[in-house]
Amino acid sequence: MKQIEIDDVNAIVHLTLPIPEGGGVVVLQGANGCGKSTALDAIATAAGAKDRGLTARDGAKVGKISAPGITLRVAKSTTRAGELELQSVEGKHSIDKLVDPGFVDPEASDRARIRTLIQFAGIEPNIGIFGGIEGYEFAKDRVDESNDILKIAANLKDEIEKLARSSENSAADATARASLLYEQSAGIDSTIERDGDKLRQAVEHSIRRLGDAERTQMERQDQRARWIESKSQLMTLETASESFDDATRAEKQSREYAEQKRAELVRLQQEIAVANEQHAQSAKRLESVKKSHAAMEKLRESVNAGEPILIQDSQIDELKKSVEIARASEQAGVIQRKKHIDRAGAENFQRIADESADWGKQYRAGAAKIDGILSEQINKLGVDLAVMNGRLYYDTTRGPTLYDELSAGERWRIALDIVIEIAGADSLLSIPQECWEALDPANQMAIAKHCQSRGVALFTAEATDGELRYKMFATE
Repeated sequence: MKQIEIDDVNAIVHLTLPIPEGGGVVVLQGANGCGKSTALDAIATAAGAKDRGLTARDGAKVGKISAPGITLRVAKSTTRAGELELQSVEGKHSIDKLVDPGFVDPEASDRARIRTLIQFAGIEPNIGIFGGIEGYEFAKDRVDESNDILKIAANLKDEIEKLARSSENSAADATARASLLYEQSAGIDSTIERDGDKLRQAVEHSIRRLGDAERTQMERQDQRARWIESKSQLMTLETASESFDDATRAEKQSREYAEQKRAELVRLQQEIAVANEQHAQSAKRLESVKKSHAAMEKLRESVNAGEPILIQDSQIDELKKSVEIARASEQAGVIQRKKHIDRAGAENFQRIADESADWGKQYRAGAAKIDGILSEQINKLGVDLAVMNGRLYYDTTRGPTLYDELSAGERWRIALDIVIEIAGADSLLSIPQECWEALDPANQMAIAKHCQSRGVALFTAEATDGELRYKMFATE
């Protein structure tokens, strides 16, 4: 059987400890001060841990620690010769940091524990493990390189949450704009004509019709005034003028009389001159009558054409109303056109708001997955631990519980299960007495069986009375 021997180290004169084949737990026993902690420190140092201040026993020049394949010489300093034939996690993984990192702040303690678990799981500080989550492609280039995967995760989460906040702010802004435009577009009526060109043409057409009617009215008023004047003149002329027939007869009589008088020329020279004078006057009077009759005929034609019919005031009023209606329609069209534009804008902003809100949810989901990815990596250690918002949780019968709030025994049980799992067959491991004593009998049994299943030799201690000794923890 392989064994460990300790000679002349601190208070120990000589101690031989078996290394159980196939794994198991060796428990050092004895009263306080008998050397249990010294033995555990010696085993840990042999397994590769840093020198824990071991010294040679008083009166001895040199102390010695022997394990399969290696010998340690303990004097003013500890020297090593050979190489341990067994596997060891000592010096590689600090199990005590997983149990109690030594921080007062629980959040700082959890961050230290998560870093330890990441180290246990062998996770490389590579941002690529988070590839594929929402927002990764946009945020990855903003994350500085680091040897700390937890820092990378925190920075990536912060950048993705910035994207989420930006999208959420955009959604809120677009929602506010959409709400305002929806309010402005209230009362929209699709039956009202809103084509500006058509409404403008309708107003112009109504104005032209009104103008045409008003011009026609003025022309007809002028025509009526001329008609009244012509009628008045005709009546005056018809009253004052001689009859055309009377004038014709007078001219004929005077002409016959003149002929008769010319026949009597010789004897009636004086009468011919008078007759000629009378004839000239009659001819002149006839010409005047002709002109008067021509004027009367012209006036008669104007009067017979009929009195011009004026446009009724009611018609003008109706045309004015049509102009007012057209202008009101144009204004209503302007209002409805703006409402339709506002409604289209509101729908567009609402679409932007919905899309931005959806991106915000996706980015939030992406940020949340970062913890999930870390949890998946840690769970490869074989324990049900979860990272949530920088804190470490363990799934107990009570539900998800903060790791920091677990009892010391529960934390040691989890830590031991992890270290035993990663240690592998033919591994050597030592744990402090307080760790073992923090476990209840059921958990001690579970740890011992776990060591046997993995082929790990675990050394620990418990306080009893008597001399320094050991016992093999029985699992049957």
